[in-house]
Amino acid sequence: MTYIVRPGSTLALTAAELLDRHDADPMAGACARCGRPAPCPTAAYARQVLAVTPTPVDVLATTGA
Repeated sequence: MTYIVRPGSTLALTAAELLDRHDADPMAGACARCGRPAPCPTAAYARQVLAVTPTPVDVLATTGA
């Protein structure tokens, strides 16, 4: 897989923070932050950014460490 966002970058950190804040309320089926139906657009876009950000395990696998 090709990763285009650097781990630890401002973009990756902001996406992780937004996803944490825009977590769905399982009882209401809505975002706890903005009240939109889950998953809200903010959470969906944050997940897309994090999907193209390597995890520490991915980084270790590509460096051979």
